[in-house]
Amino acid sequence: MQFTHLMKLKLQFIILLLSVLLSFYSCKEKCGTIHEYPKEFTDYWLFDKGSWWIYKLENQDVYDTALVTNVIEEITGPETPEEEDPCNRHYYVYLKHSSEFFYGIQYSGIQSIGSYTKFAKDIDYYISGVLSSRSVIYLLYPFYFNTERNDVTTLDTSLMINNNFYTDVVLTIDYNNHSYFLVKNIGFARYEFADSTVWNLVDFNVKPYK
Repeated sequence: MQFTHLMKLKLQFIILLLSVLLSFYSCKEKCGTIHEYPKEFTDYWLFDKGSWWIYKLENQDVYDTALVTNVIEEITGPETPEEEDPCNRHYYVYLKHSSEFFYGIQYSGIQSIGSYTKFAKDIDYYISGVLSSRSVIYLLYPFYFNTERNDVTTLDTSLMINNNFYTDVVLTIDYNNHSYFLVKNIGFARYEFADSTVWNLVDFNVKPYK
């Protein structure tokens, strides 16, 4: 009788082990293909730890340094039941601002950026960046060229800052009417806040995320 009970326990353990293994390989096979963000999109905001930017408050001798302190990569399952491909790769980028005068930053000094998929019917990918409760950045992809829509990201052609000419610029305006200019392979180049304060890029050193 004791032998029979022991055999039952062993059988239950084997069944449990098999079910876990089958579940593991099923999930692995299910995640065989992972949605990757287009490089045309990540070139504007995904930079590795140690990247930095220096900004100057327009018409004042005040500077701010933004430093990437951490990048977290995560793979998740489907975000909507309709998705055919079950897995998505996401990134979370954290920047530390040095200036207490940088808009909305004085409480924590942290600017966070998270990436997501399926924002709307005609938006495949987006990032949501938070400066404070008063400033939430949305960068939506694909970019739209010369459009008056306020629910998409506009692709501009150029930007002039302190006699520096930048091309491949995108402009996004948040719900509080703050404007953010990002340059391909550089990142945030200009912050125009609704209270008329403007921060311009003066120097940078970026590391592409690998």
